[in-house]
Parts: sequence; C-alpha cells; structure tokens
Amino acid sequence: ITLTAKWNINKYTVTFDSYGGTPVPPKQEVEYGLTATKPDDPTLKGHTFAFWYLGEDEQTATAYDFGTPVTENITLTAKWNINKYTVTFDSNGGTPVPPAQEVEYGLTAVEPTSAPTKTGYTFDGWYLGNEKYNFSDAVEQDITLKAKWEAIPYGVTYSYVSGTEGAALPWNVNDSLPVNKYTYAEGEKVTTAMKPDDVVFGEYTWKFQGWTLNGTAVAPNTQVLMAKGGLHFVGTWIRTSAQDEKYPVTYSYVSGTEGADLPWNVIASLPVNKYTYAEGEKVTTAMKP
Repeated sequence: ITLTAKWNINKYTVTFDSYGGTPVPPKQEVEYGLTATKPDDPTLKGHTFAFWYLGEDEQTATAYDFGTPVTENITLTAKWNINKYTVTFDSNGGTPVPPAQEVEYGLTAVEPTSAPTKTGYTFDGWYLGNEKYNFSDAVEQDITLKAKWEAIPYGVTYSYVSGTEGAALPWNVNDSLPVNKYTYAEGEKVTTAMKPDDVVFGEYTWKFQGWTLNGTAVAPNTQVLMAKGGLHFVGTWIRTSAQDEKYPVTYSYVSGTEGADLPWNVIASLPVNKYTYAEGEKVTTAMKP
C-alpha cells in the first residue's frame, strides 16, 4: 500500500494598525502564499495617509506591497504625513503686509514682531473672523488673519471774526456759530457748514463773507478731507447799513459863451430828477433840451 500525506494549508492573520486614524480595518485571514487585500485609507485629523508599512521603524518605513504573498502573521501600520497649513496676513490697507507662514498641524503661528501702520488709525490686533486671534492656539487649517483698525477721531470747530475794522461782532452773530458734534478719521470727507443768514443788529446788517481753512477760502456746504489734528474753519462777517444808502441826481447849466449869462428861459429848462438811487444802480440821464 501507499500512504499519502494529507496537508492542510496554513492560514495567517494580517492585522491593521491605523495608528490613531479611523477606521481600523478588520483583520484578514489569508492562506499561505496568497495576498492580503488593501483596505480603504483611514483618516486622521491634521494628517494625510501615506501608506501601510510592515515593521516597527516608522522613519525608514516603505509602503507594503499588497502583491507580496503572505507567509506569516503580520501587522501593517498606517504611515501618516502631518499636514502643513498656511497662515496668511491681510493688513487691511496698512503696511507692511507680513509674509505668510507655513505651520504644521497642531503647532502655532508666530505673531509678527512689528505691527502694521495706517495713516489716521491705530492697530487693534490680528483678527480671525470677528474674534481677536490668540497666537497660542494650534493651527488646524489654512487661515487668514486680518488687521483691525480703530480710526483716530478728529473734530471740526468753527469761529467767527469781524471783517469790519473797529466793529466787534454782536451777540446774535456769535449766536449763529455752527457746532459739529461728530468726529472723523483722517482722510474722511467733512462737509462745511451752510452759509448763515444775514443778521440785523441795531441800525446795521451783518453779512457773512465765507469760511477759510488755514487761510484758504472754502465755500459753505463743501466737502473737504479731514486732516490730522482736526479742522478749524473761520467765518468772516462784515457790517453794512441796515438799508442801502440812496443818492440823488441833480443837474446844472453853465454858459459856454464868454461874457454871456444864461437867460432865464434856458435856466427854466433845467431837468429835475426827484428820485434817489443806491450806489451802483443804473441812472438814465436827461434828454437833450
């Protein structure tokens, strides 16, 4: 007789270690000489899956070849590459703009050593959304930090001066002085006050002549840009008569003939103008007699 050996093929276990990732693939039971099946890649926050490796030295690990026959129990471990994220800075109109930083997941960005500057504003910090950013927070994604600025407030003031020598402004002129209760950032548009109405005081009328800013004429109700330190407008008033003075028109004759006086009937034709006129008003001369 011939007795023949009966062999049972060995089966080996392939175990997976996701090394902190999820999910952990189920173990595979593989017959000797066959191959394991590559599972779906696991995920790990802040990391990118690289490959499965065989062995314990992660630093020198290489990707396991799933075409390799299994001849023993093995454990395949997930190899992860830590993600790097970009921290971008937006100076929001200020200068300079700090360079972007590349930060590994879980580490922190470095606060720029010098704050940016912006004319007419003070720097209030770097913000992520509506919240001031804490540079001790771990970076877990690409972020943009935006500079927040607080406007330096400047005011607008007015004063009056008399443009009539020796005549002080009466109380009711000073009482019309405009008041601007608002504040403005440097470079913001400011509208000058409207032209005040004429003011009567006693027998005189005071008339507004215009605004000046640092000695330069500025029209009422005109936009100018706020300057550092604020704006001060000076309004000039002049005093005039309460009513415009009127002047008469008179005529006289002279003889152009030497030694000959004008006769009575020539003198009787002398024109008479019973009207009076304001200075600058048009007057029509009499007709030729």
